[in-house]
Amino acid sequence: MKRMHSHLLISLLVLLFVSGPFAGVAHGQTGSSGLEVILVKAGNGKPGIDAALRPYAATLKRVFRFESYRMAGKKRLQVTSGGESVASLPGGQSLHVRSLESGSRGMKAEINWKRGGKNLLHTRINLRPESPAVLGGPKGPEGTWLLILRLN
Repeated sequence: MKRMHSHLLISLLVLLFVSGPFAGVAHGQTGSSGLEVILVKAGNGKPGIDAALRPYAATLKRVFRFESYRMAGKKRLQVTSGGESVASLPGGQSLHVRSLESGSRGMKAEINWKRGGKNLLHTRINLRPESPAVLGGPKGPEGTWLLILRLN
């Protein structure tokens, strides 16, 4: 029961960075947005953080309090206004992103994170170019999966 509660708590965690070093154009002439998807494996093994995750280090450490963070994969999606895109991720995982509403300030999206046919997380989120989002995901034997989503 405790494991299920922890899994549910982490799965429901959705944080938007208050500020970040990233800026970008939310939408081009075609009505589409670029979305960078970073899969992170977090755990309490050997302390450290991947160099590729350094821009997110302070927030990851403050919010999740794991000792180690390593990038497990990185994908770039193009999401059209009103459309859906899918990213295949390591470990048999996939991320389905559907644009619900978009404008010059960002995109409201429906996120469905899956492993095989099993839903790991289903949520709606407002994505903004200046504020990468972090989604806490399932805990496994080797650590906890996290996703960083950056609209650009």
